[in-house]
Amino acid sequence: MAKVWELSAMHPNTTNVMAMMKRAMGRYFAQFTPGANNAYGSLLHWLSSKGKLASTAFSTLNYDCLFEEAASQMNIQIRYFSNEAEVDQQARLWKLHGSCNFFPKAFEMSFCQIPGNALSDIEMDLEAVSLSEVQTICEQQEVVGSSLFPAMALYMPGKPMPIGSRKLQAELEGWQQCIRAAQKIIIVGVRHNPRDT
Repeated sequence: MAKVWELSAMHPNTTNVMAMMKRAMGRYFAQFTPGANNAYGSLLHWLSSKGKLASTAFSTLNYDCLFEEAASQMNIQIRYFSNEAEVDQQARLWKLHGSCNFFPKAFEMSFCQIPGNALSDIEMDLEAVSLSEVQTICEQQEVVGSSLFPAMALYMPGKPMPIGSRKLQAELEGWQQCIRAAQKIIIVGVRHNPRDT
């Protein structure tokens, strides 16, 4: 991934290669759904039964939407990047490295061609779309040769975010405030990587 990113800075045509690769990643991660009796569903059910769902904040480094799909199966609404849940049937979720279902709000553009490494300058508001929309949007952008793709950090040290980086950075600051105010922090499935941010 780092090599592709470096190439896109030096060669204008590699921007489209990056966009094609990120759309393929978006379609790949959008195909996963949780099975019955999954761990996310069990955790959400337990928190909801204890009246703790609204006071719990979740964060993930994953690009997939398994957590969101598990919540949807239980009629729990996801509130992305929110410091508060309005009701107990809502779960707050921070996707710290972006997501396969995060697209620029202007994704309905029929064509967006970005030369060179200008991808690092695409700053648009992001919105979450359904998993079926991920497939459709990626396919539409592919057909027209667009440079748009899901807002997902590059899998490399520093995690550059080619689309919506300032928006996600602002959301990270909100997440940091939430963490500082937390009474308990439980970390599952992550280990510290000093080369990563």
